[in-house]
Amino acid sequence: MALSKIELLRYSKHIKLKSVGISGQESLKSAKVLVIGASDLGCIVLQSLTAVGIGTIGIIDGGTVKESNLQSQVLYSQSDINLPKAKTAALRLKTQNLNVNFKVANITLTKENILSLLEPFDIIVNCTDKSSTNYLINDACILTNKPLIFGSINEFEGQVAIFNFVGGPTYRCLFPEQAIEKVINTSSKAGLFSVLPGLIGTLQANEVLKMILGIGELLSGKILSLNALNYEKSIVEFDKTEFANISILNTPQNEYTVAEEGLQTSIDVIAFDEMRKSKPHYNILDVREYFEWDICHIQGSSNIPMNLIDECIEEISKTVPTVVVCHHGVRSMNVIHYLKTKGYNNLINLEGGIHAWAKEVDTNMAKY
Repeated sequence: MALSKIELLRYSKHIKLKSVGISGQESLKSAKVLVIGASDLGCIVLQSLTAVGIGTIGIIDGGTVKESNLQSQVLYSQSDINLPKAKTAALRLKTQNLNVNFKVANITLTKENILSLLEPFDIIVNCTDKSSTNYLINDACILTNKPLIFGSINEFEGQVAIFNFVGGPTYRCLFPEQAIEKVINTSSKAGLFSVLPGLIGTLQANEVLKMILGIGELLSGKILSLNALNYEKSIVEFDKTEFANISILNTPQNEYTVAEEGLQTSIDVIAFDEMRKSKPHYNILDVREYFEWDICHIQGSSNIPMNLIDECIEEISKTVPTVVVCHHGVRSMNVIHYLKTKGYNNLINLEGGIHAWAKEVDTNMAKY
């Protein structure tokens, strides 16, 4: 799709890049990207994709703007309260770039409408905040053969991954539904650092551009986690499993956080301290690096760094309840998600990690 003279000027910074050029910018103009969710992450992704000149952008969101949205959902203002998010976002974005064509749906995704809504688009970006919806979107992308760019945020931490790219691993491969774990999700029950959507949403938009342009290394079969407070980052790889085999859409299950036989999937440090006193039969697995272990560790724990999990997997019990620990709870959660794909259903994430333990339980412990 040829660029106009105005577009050649507008997108000149991209065009000067050898890996983009005019042909790359034309590819962006020809692309059709659907963004599901116009809230925290969605606002950032939509702004970024509009600015770079994606030709057609779809927006799906059945919600309305609320006062509490205005701190982190940057597309909206006071005058937008009670207005539909999807339509309001499109009107605002159209003033940013008249060259972009917007397709708006002020509706909630359902089993009945999702396949038809996804069909016209090349790439799907999931910016929603419910695990049950994540499974619905994942399964629809498999059935329509669409790549899915996933993002999630909670408090100070966020994640980005790509599912179903060229038949690659899917959301279900990382998060098997029969043992749903508490995934990082934005919710009214949890706080949210207002700049975190900007960090994670930008990373999602970055994956969209790389995918369209065919440049860089995509997060396919990988999940990137980022802590906004200290920039602690991890990338965990995962394989395609039998859970990727989807032939029909199922009605999403309600979200829950209980795994096999009622074993909880995360625990805060105060509750864990009580558990240590009352329940002797459990293990503690610390997945930090060796040098971090040397600084401080919980008595009775064993240390296997995250990047050595595969090599040492035989040392990790599949039967004894095991609390997994890292610095802030990000790496440990990713290790648990990975080990679930290997058949582990006995793992519990320590929320806040060793940092929270030193702050709230063992105040004499060294901090870093």
